[in-house]
This record gives sequence, C-alpha cells and structure tokens, in this order.
Amino acid sequence: MQLRPLPFIHASLAGLIVAASGSSSLALTEAAAAGSPSENPTTLITQSSATNSACNLDHRLLSRVLRNSVLDRAYSTRSAINVNSTAAGMSVSIKAQITTLTQAPGQFRSQIVFEDRVNGKQKEYLLTSNGEQAWIYDKTSDRYSMMSSEAFDDSDDSFYMGPMANLGLTIQGDFQDMQEMSALSEAELATVLGEMMPLCQASPLLVESEFINGQSYQSLGFADPKQGFEMQGLMNPITGEIDFFTLSGSQDGIDFELNEQIFNRTAITEVAATTFEFIPPATAEQSETPISIRPF
Repeated sequence: MQLRPLPFIHASLAGLIVAASGSSSLALTEAAAAGSPSENPTTLITQSSATNSACNLDHRLLSRVLRNSVLDRAYSTRSAINVNSTAAGMSVSIKAQITTLTQAPGQFRSQIVFEDRVNGKQKEYLLTSNGEQAWIYDKTSDRYSMMSSEAFDDSDDSFYMGPMANLGLTIQGDFQDMQEMSALSEAELATVLGEMMPLCQASPLLVESEFINGQSYQSLGFADPKQGFEMQGLMNPITGEIDFFTLSGSQDGIDFELNEQIFNRTAITEVAATTFEFIPPATAEQSETPISIRPF
C-alpha cells in the first residue's frame, strides 16, 4: 500500500470537473453496517497559532496517536470526507462518509455510497483486497473487476477507501516493526520517536497549534513543493487520536482541498477469515477492464 495523494486528486477531480458540468453538488453517504445512522461532519471554525516549527512537536502525544492508530493489526475506520476543487472557472464539491476495515499487511474492505443530490441518483461501491488480489464491485451496475493489489495501489482509486485508513495501512507497512514498537511504553515510544526525528531545525515536518470549534489540537504536517501538495493530521491531546486529516494543493490549473473528519478508528482483535475476500453475487458480471470509481 502506497500513499499517493496527488495522482488521486489530480486524475479524479480532473475527470469530475469535466463530467460535472451539469451538476453543481455531489454527496457521498455512508455504506455502514445495517442500521448504523450516518453522521454529520463538524462545521469547522479554525484558528491557527504558534510557530510552524518541528521543534514544537509533542513526542508524547505522537506516541499516543501511533498507539491508538497504527500499532494494532486491524482497524475499523468511519469518517466523513469533503473535497472541494476548482478549475477553469468551475467548482466541484464532493462529500463522503466511508466505512473501511483494514488489516496489515495490505488488506482492506471499504464500503462507499455516492449520492447525486441534484438528480437523486445513487452509486455504490465495495473495495476489497486480501493483500494479493483486489476487487472493485460496482453495486449499482452489478459489475466487478479484479486486479493485483499492487495494481490497485498504483491506481487513482486507492484513496477512496479514506485517507486516514489509507495512511494507516501505509504506515503499518512491515507489521513486524509495528509489533516491536507496540511493546514499548508510552514514554519509551516517545523517546524512540524523538531519536528517529531529524534535528527539529532542519525537519521538513510542519507543526502548529490549531483550535477547531474551541478544541485545541496539535497539527503535524508535511509539504511537498515539487508535487504541489501539503497534508496534515490534527492530533487531539485529550483522546490521543487524529480527529481531522487535510490535504491541499494545486497542479495543472486544479486547486483542491480535501478534509476528512474521523468519527471513529477502533482496533479490532478478531477479523473473520472471509472479510477480505470478495465473493461476487450470483447475478454479478465480471468486467474485462478495470472498473474506475465514479460518483455518478
């Protein structure tokens, strides 16, 4: 699993802007477990303060975040995504609620429902990977395609499983390393993180204090001027979790901003063996070419 934010944003939104010429608003609603109500994302009122310096990084808080977010093998993540993009005088807004199960190394099952509020139509997708094989199932057309997990990771659709879940699976990488880190105490892990980080004055990390709707956060970010994007996670000092993830940038005339609000990221101790295998419905037709995820 590789984190490839810009190709996803660029390719997906370029197509959306062209295709959405007759539709000004798109919404994505959660395909969660039966009976689970969808959640409304917070309206963000943000204030920033403090110097943008990695020297301000709270390693103890970061150690708590890692312990809560990536040091277990399997997670369930529920989040809401809001993507805004402008190009050639046109704006596109996509809102999303996604439920994703992940398990290191490289396994996931992500349920997505796209809803076009203007036309009242709906499209549903199920993304599944066992770490070697990946499937995209278009529930609306009852068609599916399969490819290698590596091919899916390199595709422009991999980010639809949710940035936080995607990033978590990427960080987990070699789960053996995660297991070794999970055996450390919070203080020991904070010390290790401090030793792993480059000298703060020369660090590419961006650290700020943020206030969202009165709640304080420490943001940890990274900017890549060559690729033209910046991303950051907002760490909650009370819960030791990442509550918000943002990605923004500009390339080839497309300006974009992606905001993800993480409602819940929970470690799972037991996962059924069939969770990351896709068994197509009897009526489903296999597509000879890879299915691309489209919100309408």
